[in-house]
Amino acid sequence: MLAPLLNALSALDGLLAGAFSLPVRIILWGVVSGAATIALYRLVSKQGRIRELKRRLRELRKRMMDPDIERAEYMRLTKQNLRLALRQLYLTLLPTLVGGLPILLVIVWLSVYHGFIPPAPGERVAIMVEPDGVPLEVIPADHYYNDGDRRFLVRPERARELEIRAGGETIYAGNPFAAPLDVLHKRQGWNWLLPNPNGYIDEAAPVQRIRFDLTRTRLFDSSPEWLGAWELWFVVAVFVTTLTLKLVFRIE
Repeated sequence: MLAPLLNALSALDGLLAGAFSLPVRIILWGVVSGAATIALYRLVSKQGRIRELKRRLRELRKRMMDPDIERAEYMRLTKQNLRLALRQLYLTLLPTLVGGLPILLVIVWLSVYHGFIPPAPGERVAIMVEPDGVPLEVIPADHYYNDGDRRFLVRPERARELEIRAGGETIYAGNPFAAPLDVLHKRQGWNWLLPNPNGYIDEAAPVQRIRFDLTRTRLFDSSPEWLGAWELWFVVAVFVTTLTLKLVFRIE
């Protein structure tokens, strides 16, 4: 279901890659996601009612701070304050969830296509087969190596399919390097929503999953690992953008 949207994001990111480095593009995607979230929240939320509700809450809490207020009156205002607060939650919860969809979509896309560094064409990638003892055969044969202790797949020079066999049966046919993902698995229930661009292992295969020893993306090579994580810069860009737009346009 999300495949067309993810493909569209990849196509746009490919165009941006000609002008901007990955760190800049991550920040740009954070800005775009934050702006889309604020716009969507503003569209689906009832700003007039929320604004009036907040005004009533401020007046109510100001009355509750009166040092001369009687206990019975204070308890009555406390109950009224609770009702208004719950009403505010009711008015903002659904718009907040809907508004967060652009951020969630971009996070999923970034995780799929920028979570790991893609191996270069011709590069050998160590793989771990689960369960471990299942022997594999790969066609073309020169794209698979087994030195006894470790197994390797070679990324083809050009985008092409590899056929992986176990016990003489084909368990996978596709391009396991179409997206830089660290696992190839059987189709899961959630894949109807979020498909794996690299395909799936056959349901009847004795292999449950194949893991790839890929390096996580770091935006800055010389920085600490946490500072080079794309997640940090994306979240910062989203936070700054949403807060700025909320203040500038006085969105409740």
